[in-house]
Amino acid sequence: MDACRRDRARLVLAYRLGRIEPGAIELWPESAPEPPASQGAAAFDVSPWLDHELFGLLPLGWHAATNERGAVRLYCEPQPGELLIEAGNLIERMAAGKEPAPVGWGRLSQDQRSDVLARRLTVESDAARQIAQRVMWRLARLQPEGGHDGPNGR
Repeated sequence: MDACRRDRARLVLAYRLGRIEPGAIELWPESAPEPPASQGAAAFDVSPWLDHELFGLLPLGWHAATNERGAVRLYCEPQPGELLIEAGNLIERMAAGKEPAPVGWGRLSQDQRSDVLARRLTVESDAARQIAQRVMWRLARLQPEGGHDGPNGR
C-alpha cells in the first residue's frame, strides 16, 4: 500500500517523451530538465499500481516504474505467464497460416523459445511513440488520492 501511495505521489500532470531504447521508453516531467546522458536517470522502482492503472495501454509484457524525480519508465520485461500468452498467440497465428514459425522453432530449448518470444514483445520506435502518447494522456488524468496534491502541488 505504501508503494502505491509513493508511486501516485511521484506522478506529475504533464510529461514529455524522454529516451526511447529497445524495450524501454522514458517519460520525463515536462518541467524538469533532461538528465545528462552521462548521468542517466535516477533509479526506477517497479510500480504494480501504475501497471494496473495503465492496463490496456501497455503491450503484453510491458510494465511501469517510477523514480523520485517523477519520471516514468515503461519497459518490456515479460513475466512467465505473459510469455505463455504470447506463445499461445504465436501458435494460433502459425496454425491459421498467418505467420511462419520462427527459424528453428522445433529445435529450440525452452529458454531459447522464451528469448524469441520476449524479443517479439518489444516494439519499434514509431509504435513506442504511440504508446508513450497514450500513456502520457492517461497519466495526466490520474486523480490524486484523497486530496493529496502530488509532488508539485498540482
